[in-house]
Amino acid sequence: MSCITWATHAVEDSRRFEYYRDGLCASYARLTPHKTATDLPLDVCLRLWAHDDKSFSQLSSTSHLLSRTAKDIRTAEDDHLYLNFVATGEMYFEQSGIRHRLTSGQFVLVDNARPFEADLRNINGHTHLACRMPRNRISIDLSEATQRLSRHKLTPLLVRLFDHANESDDDWAEDDMLGTFEAIDGLTRVILSGPDSLLDQSRAMVTRKKVEQEIRIHSHEATLDITVIADAVGIPVRTVQQHLMLCGTNFRRLLSQARCDAALALLRRDGQMSLEEIAFAVGFLETSSFYRAFKRHFGAPPRSLRN
Repeated sequence: MSCITWATHAVEDSRRFEYYRDGLCASYARLTPHKTATDLPLDVCLRLWAHDDKSFSQLSSTSHLLSRTAKDIRTAEDDHLYLNFVATGEMYFEQSGIRHRLTSGQFVLVDNARPFEADLRNINGHTHLACRMPRNRISIDLSEATQRLSRHKLTPLLVRLFDHANESDDDWAEDDMLGTFEAIDGLTRVILSGPDSLLDQSRAMVTRKKVEQEIRIHSHEATLDITVIADAVGIPVRTVQQHLMLCGTNFRRLLSQARCDAALALLRRDGQMSLEEIAFAVGFLETSSFYRAFKRHFGAPPRSLRN
């Protein structure tokens, strides 16, 4: 499964709530929505990306209340934990007697195996994202885990990754989402493992600079993988991954950026090469991947930046 989008805007106003309740909530999410007191029509848009055991969603909506009831839990197949991030608006979330008021840029860890209530407030728009997390990752109380994820010195990097996913307009291309998910996964591992196991930030930055230098040398190799780079810098693969995670990035993303930078240099230097030739020359195996990565990196398609 790749990325899908589900929305209520194609349905007439009077039927939107029932469409949302009986469609997305009852059939997929196993949630119970509640009608609001306002006369405004419900407007909901869900973007969902899934790959193997990874899942990432973005919900944009008008104000409304969502519950996960005991009945929802009995009929659901999903009892995972989800890291929820409020991108815009507010969310009042209550689970296990603990109530959180979340505003833009804040996190809460949600247990899908327990009842909860989420009051979504549309303050200049409401959007929140949810990233599936393995249950065996959390060895501490969920409330404490939420506090760590919200107040850690690495939290700004985590916010940046969720903001990147929220602002992405390329239908969540698989290569980009895998990289984003891996970076989020790595940061949460470090944050939740406690302060004693944190890697030194300055060492991580040194590793990143070495890795970036080696990637620039080898980025044209289509089959380049992290083991080659780890051998070149003389650091174990796992340590390289951890250091890059501390910097809020990963090998996949750095490689894509290096290839895009090389492509831009060719675009401006060689007017004879076609875009397909440039894509293959810098290491991309597919021109479609090149176009997506280039636009994501520079904010414009390659043709528009050609001299």
